[in-house]
Amino acid sequence: HLVLAAALYEHLFVIKPDFAAVTAPEIRINAPIDGVLSAHDLDLSAQVKRDQVLAEVRDPEITAQLTLAEATLNYNERLLKNLKDSINSDGNGRATVISSGPGADGVPTLTRLSPLERRARISELETNYTFAQAKLTALKARNDSGTIYAPCDCTVYSIRSGVGGYWVQKGAPLARLISNDPKDVMVEALVHLNTIRG
Repeated sequence: HLVLAAALYEHLFVIKPDFAAVTAPEIRINAPIDGVLSAHDLDLSAQVKRDQVLAEVRDPEITAQLTLAEATLNYNERLLKNLKDSINSDGNGRATVISSGPGADGVPTLTRLSPLERRARISELETNYTFAQAKLTALKARNDSGTIYAPCDCTVYSIRSGVGGYWVQKGAPLARLISNDPKDVMVEALVHLNTIRG
């Protein structure tokens, strides 16, 4: 009776699948900062290479600060160059520069500088220029922190819409990737216990 019961149990209840499953580690990609997700052209099953740009999240406030910092640096650079050139020129020994603020009628006030005043102004501008460069570098680093790179040669398993233009919060899921590295791929086969040799 026990042998018959065991045989019936094996034939009726024990599943004997004839397949194997191939699995690989899943890599979850989350938004690194709060900001607007830029458009991308990646679809499901897309193959990406290590260090390829997957997506970009841009903080509008940092982008605005970066634009202003670049404009300020360019302005200081041009003004510095003009003042240095005016000292070496054969002109009347005086340079005209725009002062820090507009006049009463809203028109910028022009100031004439002597060579001595220009040298003092150059020294001041060089300090400001160095500070503006450091600020620009810091803002670029903050802006670049929103760029997401592929951590491996991977297959895109899922990804947010490529249309972009919508707000995402820091930590929000953006994509899931499957590693293509043969060392990470594992084959799981379901077999019957009778086929395992001890």
